[in-house]
Amino acid sequence: GRAAHLMSPRQLVVTLAGVYLSRFALSDPWAVFGSEVSVGACRLDVVWRRNNRTVLVDEIKTGSAAIEMPDVRSQLERYRLAGVAEWGERFAGVRLCPLRSPSAAAVLLADGTPTGGLHILGGVS
Repeated sequence: GRAAHLMSPRQLVVTLAGVYLSRFALSDPWAVFGSEVSVGACRLDVVWRRNNRTVLVDEIKTGSAAIEMPDVRSQLERYRLAGVAEWGERFAGVRLCPLRSPSAAAVLLADGTPTGGLHILGGVS
């Protein structure tokens, strides 16, 4: 909103990083596997692994984003297909992490099913 326009670039980065860490960062047994991970033609923002097995991808958006937006859904679908090809049955899905509107967070599961919220796999919160 308007307050974001009044922030310096540094303040905005710090604020958005805080949103990601407080709303989307996962706890043990999840661990960051990598950031900006290249898989096929895709560059995945953050890749998480649970117990060195289950894989989950975060797509971080700093602007407005919702899974219903065609361009966002298309990107998540490309990442989903790349994840399935790379990790097979270990791949859980792709989380949409919209930092300016965290309530619009969603998950595109490995089987292609979209779901609102982030409560999947019993350990994702």
